[in-house]
Amino acid sequence: MSATTRLERASHTIRTDHAELHLSGGEVVITKQAMTEDAPREVRISADRIRGADLQKPARGRPGWLHVAAVDGSPRPPTALAAANDPYTLPVTARTLGAARRFCRLVADHVRDRGLPASADQPGVGSTSVLLRPPEATTPSPTVPPPVPPPGAVAGR
Repeated sequence: MSATTRLERASHTIRTDHAELHLSGGEVVITKQAMTEDAPREVRISADRIRGADLQKPARGRPGWLHVAAVDGSPRPPTALAAANDPYTLPVTARTLGAARRFCRLVADHVRDRGLPASADQPGVGSTSVLLRPPEATTPSPTVPPPVPPPGAVAGR
């Protein structure tokens, strides 16, 4: 087996008012105050299931969020409301932004070092995605044929 990655060896904690992300011993534990009765209060993710992390930076009075992309986990939340209810997502404020960025770097290095497939989630508008995914192939736009002269137009006049 290959050497362990920094993510698997690191101990890292991000604490907010209503949630906590704790990384230790190759496992990420996200504990949140449940928004609804059926929402999970704690999610445990082993490092071998992590495929990336998306960081939505906070902006002018609005908190951001950090989503941990995992195999069989939830997709990246499209809105702040969805992020608040997602068990794989942690709220991020300006105070916790540095710790969230450090966690994202650990995840990006882990995914790269292990050669793992990146998450299929697409980053949303305004996000800072650290998911390692191959550049998307751009499809060329269809060529537009030159305009056809109206009937009866004489060339050369």
